[in-house]
This record gives sequence, structure tokens and C-alpha cells, in this order.
Amino acid sequence: MDVLGAVGIARSYILAGEYSQKIYVDAPVNKYIKENLVGGKHDGRIKDLSKHAPNIEFETKFKHILEKLYTQKAKEIVKKRLKFMQQFFERLKKEIKGEL
Repeated sequence: MDVLGAVGIARSYILAGEYSQKIYVDAPVNKYIKENLVGGKHDGRIKDLSKHAPNIEFETKFKHILEKLYTQKAKEIVKKRLKFMQQFFERLKKEIKGEL
């Protein structure tokens, strides 16, 4: 759960900087998965880190954490954190495109 929410976003950008990734990649997620994740699966290992970005990590990895949880409390916390991250990346996309 610590990879989600505001802390998760901050952590994602630390790693993005370490691997010289972009701050946002506007690519169809299914195409990205097929081309850059081993086995063409959302949980596949990343082939080329330079094509990855925090928003892609959110779409391919973080969104699926909820499916792996057992307790109701953990699910409640994760739902809130995922919602925050979704809103952040939607806002980031709009700002990058000059819509805000």
C-alpha cells in the first residue's frame, strides 16, 4: 500500500528521475503493455525503462493492487489512494496538453 497515494506518486517520480524517464507518457495502455512488458501482460517485467513513466506504472501495476488484498480495511485505504492517483494523473495530462 505504500506505493500508492501521495507518497506513491512521490516515490514514482524519484524512480523516474533515477531511470531518466519522462514525467508522463501519453500512449494507449494496451499498446504499451504489448510492446514494453514481458509476455504482453500488465504484470510483466519492463523491457525498456526509458519508455516507462509514473502514469504508466499506475495503469499497469498500481491499479491491480486492489485485486490482491484480503482485508476490508486495506481495500478501503487502497481505493482512496488509487482515486487520488487517478485524479492526479488525469490533471497532469490536462496540464501537459494545455487544457488547464
